[in-house]
Amino acid sequence: MRDTGMPNAAGTTELAVVASGRGAEAWTRQLEVELHRTHNLSSSPMRADGLVVVIDNSFPNLMKQGGRKHDECFEAIRNALDAGKMLLPVTVGNAPMPESGKLPSAICAIGEFQALVINRESDLPGVAARLVVATRTLSRPYVPAKTADRRVFISYRREDSWYWASLLARALTQRLGAHNVFFDIGSI
Repeated sequence: MRDTGMPNAAGTTELAVVASGRGAEAWTRQLEVELHRTHNLSSSPMRADGLVVVIDNSFPNLMKQGGRKHDECFEAIRNALDAGKMLLPVTVGNAPMPESGKLPSAICAIGEFQALVINRESDLPGVAARLVVATRTLSRPYVPAKTADRRVFISYRREDSWYWASLLARALTQRLGAHNVFFDIGSI
């Protein structure tokens, strides 16, 4: 990962990308190349504004076994969750998103996230583009609404991920103001 220490020309969010296992490492390097075009990449997940976690099939077992790779990935996820940082999971190689109950309690919340999916190399540019849009949307400063009649109601189905609905609510709140966005946390 490159760490320039300064905002890039686009002024976008600084990201760190971590791999969960050997199967994720090659995808991580390719994703870093794609993201480096639009973002600063930090070698320190602690300093980054957001964390992209590349998850392969070994992720649940890796989180239980321990070891150096486990410690790096586990700490990066735990710190991002604790700090309320942007956390963007990407599954690779047909890996499913791990279930919360199969993960250590400190990071079990990541099991509720909905991941972007890379199963073949042709998926990479689209996933990188969606990550860019997500980080730009979530990192924009609050701009007050020009008219008071712009109100938004957000709801989601129980089987859908609350995470993406909450990201949308947060982005719209930054744009329109908290009094103009209602986020139905009870869901339908």
